[in-house]
Amino acid sequence: MPVKFNPVDVDAFLDAKIGQIPEGSRVFLIGETQARLRFAAPKFGQKQALEFWPENMKFPEYVPELHEQASIDFNKHLIRKLHKSGFKFYDLGADATRKVPGSSPWYQAELEVLKELGVTPTKITPKFEIPKFKSPGE
Repeated sequence: MPVKFNPVDVDAFLDAKIGQIPEGSRVFLIGETQARLRFAAPKFGQKQALEFWPENMKFPEYVPELHEQASIDFNKHLIRKLHKSGFKFYDLGADATRKVPGSSPWYQAELEVLKELGVTPTKITPKFEIPKFKSPGE
């Protein structure tokens, strides 16, 4: 049976996390794939990506059929809560390396909620630095 998301189970945790962030620093990155977001956070001026995922939503073994909708519903709830708390949203966009870029149901849900809220996230592209390689013999 699929897990149901209940906002009451996470609100105290989210309120505490949000309360740790000074009002002038309230930004949130959305985009496709967690790895890209974690990589982009420091490039965007954040020390690291802050974990908003509460322990009681971490499933011992993730089974898409059982957990996917609950995790999408959590993301939608989180976006609404962050908006209400004055966060500014930035969009890293779709991951071009995926078979179907932009197909992540989590990313689609985030965009959908922002649209419902009348929020247009600022599109960003992090500066990915290419390491300098020494030529042979240098």
